[in-house]
Amino acid sequence: MHTARCLAVAAAFAVTGTLQASTVITQWNFNGALVVNNAPFPSFGFGSATPVGMNGGLNNADINAAGGNPTSSDPSVSNQSWRVRGSAANANGWSGTVSLLSGARFNVSTVNQQTIGVSMDILATDGSPRHAQFQYTLDGSSFSSFGGLLDFNGSNDRWRNGITFDLSSIQGAENNANFGFRVVSAFSPNAFTNANGLQAANTAFQRADAGTGVYTGASGNYRFDMVTVIPAPGAAAVLGLAGMVVARRRRR
Repeated sequence: MHTARCLAVAAAFAVTGTLQASTVITQWNFNGALVVNNAPFPSFGFGSATPVGMNGGLNNADINAAGGNPTSSDPSVSNQSWRVRGSAANANGWSGTVSLLSGARFNVSTVNQQTIGVSMDILATDGSPRHAQFQYTLDGSSFSSFGGLLDFNGSNDRWRNGITFDLSSIQGAENNANFGFRVVSAFSPNAFTNANGLQAANTAFQRADAGTGVYTGASGNYRFDMVTVIPAPGAAAVLGLAGMVVARRRRR
């Protein structure tokens, strides 16, 4: 076994005691040509990824260089990410009026897998929605929210790495061919003021930079990298499991 992988596995076991660190179900690192891509294939394993809740059906997402300070957690020298965005010119864009609708969806079968965890890196640009919600589906159609809202105000235009979701407590997430999850924009849970005046809590989107501009859904984007599904609590990815997949693929 590769020395770096051994050390990462040992560290993971030291913390969790039961982590199945040698297995990753599916991962997207999005490294490839810089192209419009509304359905990027996984870099490891099987699954599907699509923009959701967009106005219009074309050019909603593309592969984009994963720059920034800090960068995402992908160790590849050709590090790229998946950008899901609005585009006023093509009449595409996120809903500016409906919460928990627009974002990105990932489908991954968890058949024969247990204690499911999900990890990902996200960069929210300053003009994107400040808040987002992680949701999961067990039947492939209806979604349930999991955990609190993500707040990108403190990290807008910067990568927020190793966001993890431990779904081991969700009965049905394991051993399920219809399992999937998504990250969708959410109304601000707090009242705020923009150029249109005072916006009551849970009635409007706030920009990630908390500026006075009015969010319309025609601009701003979320960028995703190292989206990883693992048969263990989501904290495993923070311990380096996601990077180990990249290393393993290079050795093949």
